[in-house]
Amino acid sequence: MRRGAMLLVLGALGGCYGAQFDELASGVFVCEADDECAGGFTCLRGFCISDEGPVVEIDGPEEGSVFDVDAAVVFPLALGGSGLDLDEPNGTHEAGRGYLRIEVDGEELPAPLISGSLDGSVTETLDLGMLSGGFHRLRVQAIGLDNEPYQNPSATADVGIWVNDGLPHVGIRTPYPGDTFTAGDPLDVAVVSLNCTFIDPDLAASDRVDDPVPEGHTHVYFDRREGVSGTLDYPSCLPECNFDYASGGSIKPPNASGQTRVEGVVLQVPTKAGQLAISASFNYTGHFPYPSDNLNPETWAATPELMDQLVNDRVEINLE
Repeated sequence: MRRGAMLLVLGALGGCYGAQFDELASGVFVCEADDECAGGFTCLRGFCISDEGPVVEIDGPEEGSVFDVDAAVVFPLALGGSGLDLDEPNGTHEAGRGYLRIEVDGEELPAPLISGSLDGSVTETLDLGMLSGGFHRLRVQAIGLDNEPYQNPSATADVGIWVNDGLPHVGIRTPYPGDTFTAGDPLDVAVVSLNCTFIDPDLAASDRVDDPVPEGHTHVYFDRREGVSGTLDYPSCLPECNFDYASGGSIKPPNASGQTRVEGVVLQVPTKAGQLAISASFNYTGHFPYPSDNLNPETWAATPELMDQLVNDRVEINLE
């Protein structure tokens, strides 16, 4: 696989882009923001890495766009950026040329974009048909004419959209499914919501706040964790695992007002490499999962039909 040159500590950087150790590198630079890195480098998960290559930007649809569940999801995909002239693949790498691969919920669309240039703008009408209610993810990636993905971070862009069926939903915005991270390292997690909002349960006036819009917070679970017997496969592990979320995994907004996005750093990431499933739930201020009877968990546990009504999302990532 063709890979862009990157500077990093071998095995120390958890990221979603392929990288190889540069033995000729004069040093490794840690960072917190892009402006702390030299020209041509960007700050990714604490390290300056090369971002030489195409830049893909999604100008539309906007993050969090909402579509009706009763109609086909159709919208103009508007792309910008730089450094890539589009053409049909020919099996030979040519710098600055390639095509754009589009994925929706991990499934590659059959027709890549092969016409235009990111130095101008590229617009294509996408008809995704009827989608289920809830959160959906769209990713666009620059691919070389040799069918190998460009490996610089800016060569990939993604956006999250909603299909509204009137019910409460949560979605894991980051990490993105299928990306690769370093086992054992803290994991940045962002959770978004539709038809419900996040509130700090420590500041809530009541143990249960759900009128007129459900309010709560999120619990983040890993399906495997050192020191925990069995698996934490949410939601089938309920009700026993309700408080077995990862450290830092009770993600709350910084104040009591309702918000539709919360972010946190989740610890207890497994140290063993392999696939890892991550789940995020929506919970009342009393911590029990919505729509359970949080004042009487035995009632909820004895009502298995509520399992299908639980508000949660799940993604799988890779640890190495």
